[in-house]
Amino acid sequence: MRQLFLALFTLFFLMGCSDGGGLIIDSTPDQYQEEPQYSEPYTPENGDTEPQTDPLSDYYPQQDETYTPVIEEPSVPSPQISPVEIPPFRDFNSLCGYEPLCYQQWYLAKNDEFYYYNDIDKFAGINAGDTYDKYSGSGVVVAIIDDALDIYHSEFSDRVIATYNMVDGSSDVMPQTRDDIHGTEIAGIIASSFNKRGVVGIATDVKIIFIKIGAYNSESDYIEAFQKADELGADIICNSWGTYHASDGLKDAINNLAQNGRNGKGTIIIFAAGNDGKYMGNDESAIPSVLGVGASNKSNDRTSYSNFGDELDILAPGGDIAGIATTDISGSLGATSNDYVPYDDYNKFLGTSAAAPIVTGAIALLLEANPNLSRTQVFSIIRNSADKIGDVNYDYSGHNEYYGYGKLNLYNAIRMATQ
Repeated sequence: MRQLFLALFTLFFLMGCSDGGGLIIDSTPDQYQEEPQYSEPYTPENGDTEPQTDPLSDYYPQQDETYTPVIEEPSVPSPQISPVEIPPFRDFNSLCGYEPLCYQQWYLAKNDEFYYYNDIDKFAGINAGDTYDKYSGSGVVVAIIDDALDIYHSEFSDRVIATYNMVDGSSDVMPQTRDDIHGTEIAGIIASSFNKRGVVGIATDVKIIFIKIGAYNSESDYIEAFQKADELGADIICNSWGTYHASDGLKDAINNLAQNGRNGKGTIIIFAAGNDGKYMGNDESAIPSVLGVGASNKSNDRTSYSNFGDELDILAPGGDIAGIATTDISGSLGATSNDYVPYDDYNKFLGTSAAAPIVTGAIALLLEANPNLSRTQVFSIIRNSADKIGDVNYDYSGHNEYYGYGKLNLYNAIRMATQ
């Protein structure tokens, strides 16, 4: 009898363990539950560390946050949106010029295998179409106001035409610590070259002005930074930072440039909306004469961390699980060992800080295609050519406070700019 009991007990135990034998506790936040089912990220071979100081610290999403806003549908019925014009996806290598990491640039190029293995929506990118056959940002000058820039990086060193350090009045804007990576990442998204070394930028021939700001700045410091950008000839000013406390003096300075800069056509000023999943409020990105940029993800939807509000203009890829591949500081100060930050690196770049330079590069192409566009015309094109993403209603003007006017569509924008 004892032997029979032991045999039955053993059989019962084995049957109870046959399903894998363990209790799995999943503590991952809800917005990061969409990991694709594969053992490791795909690579061809196998088959805004960020500064923690104001004003840049608030412009990086915290990946352990679980905030998901409740979207209140507007009472106005959604307008009839005509289908987005999508050209055939171009051959991956013809778009990327054989750049080694371009297959990771899901926001720009659609590599079928990479998209499949990383479960990326086929419309998650900015729909570059045949843009690179025609435009490269030639003749356009972009100013970046940020923490530091590796001016010797091989991707854009020959196109940095001016630098200014707001902290000490010098021209030295080089990174001093590994934390000074933010500006170099932004420049890489906008302006990396076709050089078969790493990534490719949105506007590969654009000229760069870099203005270094400190961790803490006065109103006069910010005003001077914009005035310096104008003095040095900027057509577009990219800002992946914000204070949530835009002063009246700074607003006046920005409005003046937006109305009178670029020989009266208006300087295009772009701000990242921020990564706290909250109302934009009195942030610089909410100034009406500024283009406020939120972030979308690989699922072709808004990221939960992206700030929102009535003044949000446009979304562009900012990433969450899949980050935005870009340039790293060269050498020992870099976050990685090869001068580039891959999409899946521990220190991967993501947030509205990444979305803003994508829009910046796109507008550089618009200005090359049609240099006579005014600021208001550029804003109108960006808004009216956008993809209406998300399962939400847009109001009679085509706007939603969480999605802006939709997600950037570069091909449609270029088409509208050249009609």
